[in-house]
Amino acid sequence: MAKSKENQSDVAGNSFSEKTRSSRSPQTSFVRPISFSPYTWLGLWAGGAWSVHSEDSIGYRYSNYQEDGGRIAIETHAADFSLAVSPKLTLKGSLVYDAISGATPTGAPPPDGSGQVPLVELKDTRRAISIAAAWQQDRFLTTPQVSYSKERDYESTGLSLNESIDFNQKNTTLNLGLAHDFDRVLPNHGEWIRDARSKENTDVLLGFVQLLDPYTFFNVNLTIGYGSGFLTDAYKRVVFPEFSPDILLPEKRPDYRFRQVMYVGITHFIPELGAATELSYRFHHDSYDIVSHTAALEWRQKLGKRLTVSPLIRFYEQSAASFYSPTISGDPRPDQGSPIPDYYSSDYRLSQLRSWTFGVSANVKVTDFCTVDLGYQRYEMLGLDGITAASAYPKANVFSIGLHLTF
Repeated sequence: MAKSKENQSDVAGNSFSEKTRSSRSPQTSFVRPISFSPYTWLGLWAGGAWSVHSEDSIGYRYSNYQEDGGRIAIETHAADFSLAVSPKLTLKGSLVYDAISGATPTGAPPPDGSGQVPLVELKDTRRAISIAAAWQQDRFLTTPQVSYSKERDYESTGLSLNESIDFNQKNTTLNLGLAHDFDRVLPNHGEWIRDARSKENTDVLLGFVQLLDPYTFFNVNLTIGYGSGFLTDAYKRVVFPEFSPDILLPEKRPDYRFRQVMYVGITHFIPELGAATELSYRFHHDSYDIVSHTAALEWRQKLGKRLTVSPLIRFYEQSAASFYSPTISGDPRPDQGSPIPDYYSSDYRLSQLRSWTFGVSANVKVTDFCTVDLGYQRYEMLGLDGITAASAYPKANVFSIGLHLTF
């Protein structure tokens, strides 16, 4: 699935910095169409909602993600378009270019007398393309999508099919989705693999959107996902103190991951204030024994005829994977009589942790066909287990600016 808003600040799904790792999420996304759009009535932008009756448009967005302390930096350039081919068919597509550089933890603990975890330098570029089509036939909206992305260390091809069905005079929409990704982890500087490794991911989505009253709608999605193949992070190492505190060895994760995700959101419009508020909750559980909770609150406020300001707060917390530890017990040498676990990782993203995201965005309608949006988010992650070094967890600033033209 794509790196969507509801996944951005969590690790069980994706953290910002996870864009740089081979455990990044697949590129295919489920489209969650909303046939009724109170946002249009309010004049508030409802980005991401499909409509075959939408205007033709093109857009560009630049974003800059920068971790504190000179760690990972990501510059993203993204262009998108929407084209109404006919009253029943709309095409949408996007091009994305990411420039990634900086340093990320290796997985090793801090040296004696230091609180700083060892870092490894990374430099990469990512190019991605996706195209989707929305076909409206009476109360059925069918949306196939194909996507492809390539980096030095990763290649992904994704396919998805989404079906949206309106009921109850379009006050209820049932969403069904199926997505599959074919990925390859490629050898790169800093990795311990020497040949390409394959992995696949399948997601099935069932959800609905319900209009509760003229100003409130409710959204529920359940996603079941299964990943298999090379799910280990080729950049990450571990330390076996019984063997040597100075030698780093590759981590080892299970070759499958089964996950269940539930997302619940409610949006309420307040006409007398020219505002809307959106509250959402996301529950995640997987076969790594990670349980996570994400809660987000966003307020969209119109100020005058052309400006909308939207503050946001998002909270995330997760338990640790069953095979996570800052150092690994046992001796990997087969003749030492000290067995090691079947799976092991010291990747801080699998530890018990919490993160907060605070942000604000502004959308300016410059003319009837031109809008500009600006955004800022502050992202902070901290460990909760009391044993993982605090320096492993990132803090970051994210800036963005975008231009959207309709025709």
